[in-house]
Amino acid sequence: MQFVIKRLTNMRKTLLLLLFPILFLPFLRAQVQDSSYRFYMKFSGHGSDLECVAYSSDGKLFASGGWDNRILVYRADTPNFGQKVFTLEGHNAAITCVAFSRDANLLASASKDFSVKIWDMSNGRLVRTLSQHNDVVNRVFFDQSGWNVLTCSNDGTIQILDITNIIKPKVLKIGTPVNGFVQAPDKKSYYVATNGAEVLQVDATGKVLQKMSGHIDAVNQIELTPDRKFLVSCSNDKTAIIWDIANAKPLRKFIGHNWKVTGFSISSDSRYLLTGCNDGEAIVWDMTTAKAMTTFKGMGTNVRCVAFAPNLTRLLLACYMQVSDYGALMYTTPLIRVTPAPKPGAAAKPATAPAKPVTPAKPATAGTPVKKP
Repeated sequence: MQFVIKRLTNMRKTLLLLLFPILFLPFLRAQVQDSSYRFYMKFSGHGSDLECVAYSSDGKLFASGGWDNRILVYRADTPNFGQKVFTLEGHNAAITCVAFSRDANLLASASKDFSVKIWDMSNGRLVRTLSQHNDVVNRVFFDQSGWNVLTCSNDGTIQILDITNIIKPKVLKIGTPVNGFVQAPDKKSYYVATNGAEVLQVDATGKVLQKMSGHIDAVNQIELTPDRKFLVSCSNDKTAIIWDIANAKPLRKFIGHNWKVTGFSISSDSRYLLTGCNDGEAIVWDMTTAKAMTTFKGMGTNVRCVAFAPNLTRLLLACYMQVSDYGALMYTTPLIRVTPAPKPGAAAKPATAPAKPVTPAKPATAGTPVKKP
């Protein structure tokens, strides 16, 4: 009898060994794929939740900003990787966006205090304060020349400012809060994201040329792919879309988030999309198939901004945190390393001495700005 029981036990073991690859190998492959994206470190130093992160185009620096009204700039290359280079202070409310110039000599920061500030990355000093908006500034970036700073705001305008002559900015009146925008490849028009569900294309006067329909809720961010052939958008409708701008039609939709998609980053080789969500989740997608490759969740309660490193070896998340140890979260990736493009020629710095900070106009309503849900 014992011999029979032992024989049956051995048969069960053999059967399990035979079935194991069939039943569990797909699961193990998925786990291997996910585990190849690893948490690397948290860059502590902030005193509150973050709203934004950005890499310089050469991958040597990254900056983060948030509800402590400060911008922190770190080394993102070796030697001294992770070293804090500058703490930039001067805004009177939360930082909503940061962006480096193409040559990485300057950093622009936008804020809920209605102002934009330009910082010198050689010494961390303030170069200019731009206070032409009269509501929260949602987006700021430099054009390719490095001389112009482009901004958009809840005041319903897009502004283009020459940092050497800030007296009279060029203003495009959209008439509704502008969450994001980008210059079209024709360099004569702009794609605009508003609280409406459509992406607008407007001319240099702000006149709507066409509307791109595909989302069903407010559009939070739009960007062109690095080759400037496609447009990407994300929305409160829980999706992101890649658009064929030749015919203004959706090409692929990225479906998988369970709440508002707050922001995204396109890889420098245009192969991957990184999205962030209000539920604390971030997803890396294959841009060609719109399939999710891996998901990050658990360390933050609300992902506000995401960024790929230019060489794709790392990525950054700006989140609201469950603990008081605030800071940008960095993950390593298994993606193929991309060689950064040659550093463009440095744009000449303004001939005039750095301007003293201009005190921004006070918000029309009293009290601390409320964080976005």
